[in-house]
Order: sequence, then structure tokens, then C-alpha cells
Amino acid sequence: MDIWLISILVRTHNRSQLLKFTLESLLNQESINLPYEIIVIDNASTDNTRNVVSNFQKQNSFIRYVYEPVLGASKARKAGLLLNKSPIIHSTS
Repeated sequence: MDIWLISILVRTHNRSQLLKFTLESLLNQESINLPYEIIVIDNASTDNTRNVVSNFQKQNSFIRYVYEPVLGASKARKAGLLLNKSPIIHSTS
């Protein structure tokens, strides 16, 4: 089991192109010198969100994916909170 200090929750709904840029930006951060994980919460998307995350996961084992079928920010946030493995959580808006 990996130990993470920070969990970054990224909630998304049908924004696979923006998600790609978001993940690229998070991975290019030079100021993060602590062990962290990225949890992408796919909130009932019907686009290729899952494929975007899968492509990033091939190179980055600390990126996790969860599908939340019930649309809504609170449902997506809760799904991410249930998966996090760290004491510090940051949720994107």
C-alpha cells in the first residue's frame, strides 16, 4: 500500500479535453516535493474521460480513477473522499 501525504481530487463531467490539460499541469508542478496522489472522479461523463485518465495512468501509478454515476458535485466529492489515502485533501472546483 502506497503512503501519500496529499490527495488531489479532480472532479469532472464531460470535460475530457480540459481534464487532459489539468492532469498535465498537475504532473508538471515542480513545487510538489511530497508524496501525492491524484484521484479523478468521473461524475457521470459520457465522453472519453476514462480513456484520458487511462493514458495518464500508464506512466503515473499515483493517478487513480473512480466513476460516480450520480451527477452532482457533492456525490463526486464524497466518492473521492472515500478513496483518498492521505491526511491532506485538496479538491478542485
